[in-house]
Amino acid sequence: MPLHPFHLSYRHLSMALWDRVFENAASMLRGRGDEIFGKLTGLEALRAKAQYNTGSIPLASQWALFSLAYFTRPAIVAEVGTFIGKSAVALAMGMDAAGQPGELHTCDMSNRFDLPQLTQTTVTQYTGCGSTQMFTEMTEDGYAGRVDLVHLDGRLMPGDLPLLPQLCAPQAVIVLDDFEGIEKGVQNLKVLRNMERFANWLLAYPPTREQLQRYGLPDGSTTALLFPGELLGFTAQ
Repeated sequence: MPLHPFHLSYRHLSMALWDRVFENAASMLRGRGDEIFGKLTGLEALRAKAQYNTGSIPLASQWALFSLAYFTRPAIVAEVGTFIGKSAVALAMGMDAAGQPGELHTCDMSNRFDLPQLTQTTVTQYTGCGSTQMFTEMTEDGYAGRVDLVHLDGRLMPGDLPLLPQLCAPQAVIVLDDFEGIEKGVQNLKVLRNMERFANWLLAYPPTREQLQRYGLPDGSTTALLFPGELLGFTAQ
């Protein structure tokens, strides 16, 4: 009679993945946390320029994005939903901290103001522009197959569907904001699962509050990840 297999849930996988990501960035949090969060908090002043003033990501999600970029070291990032730039700058600072400043492209349909240049990573804004237009321009500009990380802080549009698989690098990571209940992150996952390219990618749920509290992060995060299985490996220690 065969042995019972070792089944791991997505919840188990998620906790192990975020533990690894946060452990890797722990020294950055201790040494530069005040500086990093100070720059991100300073972006609140941009609300006065917003044509559409909405919510921004919590501190825990800011650190999750910084830590993720610091761990994965993407060269090119595409983001849907700039607003006041906290997620864009968190990702860009993580890229800088990893010693590999790159490019971050971010769009916002509702707002038309410039972010301050706070990083060596080049932040290209598509203001007053939707995701389909940005993805189209990036495809035409030679970014097909080169985007290492996509941050979705807005709903995917029908016009995005043929473009996103073209832009993603073979081992890209897709970050889903607002992954809870029936919010946009969950809806975006459903759309992505219906696309052949992403149908069998692995899902990591947001980090738990217990994980975040270990690092002194008082609030929660709704940041989930979708990534190809070949990015998952095992080490001796």
